[in-house]
Amino acid sequence: MLGLRLFIIGSILLLAPPGAAEGLKARLRETIVVGDFRTAEALVREAHLSVHEAGPALDDLREFTDAFAVTDPRVLEMTARWVAEMPGSAYANSARAAVLYHMGVIMRGEQLPSRTYPEALDRYRAMQTEALRFAQKAYAIAPDFIPASYKILSIRLYANRTEPMGKTLHDVMAA
Repeated sequence: MLGLRLFIIGSILLLAPPGAAEGLKARLRETIVVGDFRTAEALVREAHLSVHEAGPALDDLREFTDAFAVTDPRVLEMTARWVAEMPGSAYANSARAAVLYHMGVIMRGEQLPSRTYPEALDRYRAMQTEALRFAQKAYAIAPDFIPASYKILSIRLYANRTEPMGKTLHDVMAA
């Protein structure tokens, strides 16, 4: 029941008419619906560069991850195409990491691992491993892109993979 509610809410937010909300997240969702990753790339690049120039778009960068925290299969497909077309893009790799992370968490559910269906737990672990790989690639490309480091830290915290997190956190703070 909770999954159905999340799907309905996510669909409503994803399909909201243009201008229904403001900010990067709303603009990104509009591009996701039509599968326009080139416009998404330009929107995120603009927000990323504006952080260096003036700083106020930091909230937009925080919204970046939220735009991909949906269960819509179009988002999964769009980020796969984005990474395939632009493998050297920190934004594409971060978007792919965000959607895989979110879908993995939804798939796993909220129960303890001992109470989670083994196949769901295996798929969750595989998605988190893949998400971490994309987040690390994004971070290697653009260490100052906050969503990349944020996703690395989130994945490691959620999966209890905290050993190398201290170095990542140190590097992020230094950037």
